[in-house]
Amino acid sequence: MIFDVNPSDFASDVVERSKTAPLVVIFWAEWCVPCKTLKPVMHKLANELKFDLARIDAGAGDVAPLGVRGVPTVMIYKDGVKVDGFTGARPDPFVRNLLAKHDIKSELEFD
Repeated sequence: MIFDVNPSDFASDVVERSKTAPLVVIFWAEWCVPCKTLKPVMHKLANELKFDLARIDAGAGDVAPLGVRGVPTVMIYKDGVKVDGFTGARPDPFVRNLLAKHDIKSELEFD
């Protein structure tokens, strides 16, 4: 499921929710050109691999306290803690391999 989260609701909508299943978060902004490249990749993978993807508009509130230093930023949360992530636009194979490291993968294997 792909859903939007406000920065002020991060603790309940991301941290708490990740205690029951892995959750991937993308921080983006409308004015961000690399975001326009990465966001469709993340949407495609979320739909294909069936993981929850939370979208947070970095322009909707202060995201610095959440560890965001630039957009786009992707973070993976499991069991209520951040376990991995990256900043910047990355291609599908990079994102897919990162997700697979955390057992978020399809039945296909990717090298």
